[in-house]
Amino acid sequence: MPQYSERLRRIVQLAKPADTVADIGADHGYTSRAMLEWGIARRVIATDISVASLKKARELLAEERLDGRAECRVGDGISVLRPGEAQGIVISGMGGPLILRILQAGLPVAQACSWIVISPQSGVDLVRRALPTLGLGIEAEDAALDQGKWYPILRLCPGVFESYAEAEFYTGKPERMADRQRFLAYMRYLADRQRGAVKKAAGSQGEAAVRRLLAVYEAAAGEELR
Repeated sequence: MPQYSERLRRIVQLAKPADTVADIGADHGYTSRAMLEWGIARRVIATDISVASLKKARELLAEERLDGRAECRVGDGISVLRPGEAQGIVISGMGGPLILRILQAGLPVAQACSWIVISPQSGVDLVRRALPTLGLGIEAEDAALDQGKWYPILRLCPGVFESYAEAEFYTGKPERMADRQRFLAYMRYLADRQRGAVKKAAGSQGEAAVRRLLAVYEAAAGEELR
């Protein structure tokens, strides 16, 4: 899939085929185009709160002659969808707290989907903690390295799955990861960032907390991290 980032590739690969997929925060429309080109969706609904961004998405889809299978809607989150209208939803390019607010605000829509793929740019632990309160569980996970930064990717579905241990809110469950080697690389990245945080927090009240989190990432990958 030329011209697509590694993160977008992994998002598409974690999605499941569906008749209609909603691309929330579609921006330039690359995810919508990929969903159609890869055969994940027969039809897409691209949404964005920005009129200018959605115009770019509309132009891209028209340029690729995919506009007959796409609809562009200006709106906030999934509020522009009706329950059952889309069987799959993709939300990326946002922080975890914002993704949670979008899901909460459109809960009937979210719970009517077969799956939802999200890629939080921050706060993935907060997302994992909050999902049971939304009636959503994590079905599968992956991670992608894009321009030197790792991004978690989660596929959700309606239903509450087994509980998570405290450490797993930060690392995810290894058995749900799409690829063991990517999981280990992701843990190395997180551990390296936490080591930097330990140095910055040295001697401060926050040092113990960042050391505890470093231990979590090291334990998740075991000896393979070293």
